[in-house]
Amino acid sequence: MKILTRVYSHDRGIRHSHLARKGVTWIEVLVILGVIGLLVGLLLPSVRTSRGAARRMSCSNNFKQLGLAIHNYHAAYQVLPSAMGGTGHGATPKLGNANRLSGLVGLLPFLEQESLWDQIKTSGRYNEIDFPPMGPTPWTGTYDPWRTKVMGIRCPSDPGQSVDFGRTNYAFVIGDSPYAIHRPAVARGMFACRTVTRFADVTDGLSQTLAMAEIATPADPTSRQISSSVVSITPAELMSDRATLVEWQDPRRPGVFADSARLRRYERGTRWADGAATFSLANTILPPNSGSFAVGAAALADGFYTASSYHHGGCHVLMGDGAVKFATNSIEAGISTAIPLSADAADFRFAPSPHGLWGSLGTAAGHEEIDGAGEL
Repeated sequence: MKILTRVYSHDRGIRHSHLARKGVTWIEVLVILGVIGLLVGLLLPSVRTSRGAARRMSCSNNFKQLGLAIHNYHAAYQVLPSAMGGTGHGATPKLGNANRLSGLVGLLPFLEQESLWDQIKTSGRYNEIDFPPMGPTPWTGTYDPWRTKVMGIRCPSDPGQSVDFGRTNYAFVIGDSPYAIHRPAVARGMFACRTVTRFADVTDGLSQTLAMAEIATPADPTSRQISSSVVSITPAELMSDRATLVEWQDPRRPGVFADSARLRRYERGTRWADGAATFSLANTILPPNSGSFAVGAAALADGFYTASSYHHGGCHVLMGDGAVKFATNSIEAGISTAIPLSADAADFRFAPSPHGLWGSLGTAAGHEEIDGAGEL
């Protein structure tokens, strides 16, 4: 009996000792938690960076698809889509599009949006209203196609959400002049308003001419972001030293216009179907993310409509040959005292750009000596 008792006690001791060795002290727990926290801290920045890189790659791919659509459109019709056009006025804004449709409307069937294109090109009834083929004016909120979100024309880095109309982050480049932007037959860029152009008109070369540029849309209705808002200025201010435009920026809040800046109620990219400059056009005067400025409050206003994005350091651009590049905020854009070209100049269409490399890339026939177009 005694022998059995000692064996049993010895067995219990072994088990107790084994259990004791498997325990974890509070110090060890704290060390483990500290290591986990350190690893999480190291991994999170790389995760954020990889997500940003993925969104930037997705945006670049959107531009590549737009480049293919432009080339396929030209192959089908032997012309490029008008940056702003349509089928004319109607008796009321609901019975005609007032020649205000953006070039994106015509590109829809080449962007795998045949269903939406079919809705637009035929008459239809929406919200108990009958609309004509090619739709009403692009600011008619009761017309469902204009409210449609077209994913292929949105940058995934842009947090802005549609309220009344579908948005776009890709604008047609119309050259380097702020004047007569919406006037028919005035064309310094690869695209122009209310007229069509052809690849043959791009005598500077498709690989050295911008077709489209990225634009940011407002993150919220109260946004005063420089990248998406448009400041209303006077013609005198427009003609003055470009450097004075930075005075409208808030020195305490980088990337935001000051409270003294008079913002237009129209913001960049907030109506994808509208061909007016605020919504779907860009000119190459100010470098990317420098702010947009328009004369007065009218929708069809002259001004500086600047490329912008939510990507760090610049924005994507689409070249005429379909190549996608990244234009930095520091791209050479000439001296700040350079006077923009007037549309009334005799050689307006073919004059070299006064706005450096950035301006030269925006012209289609300026015949500038471009050095560095390959690496923006």
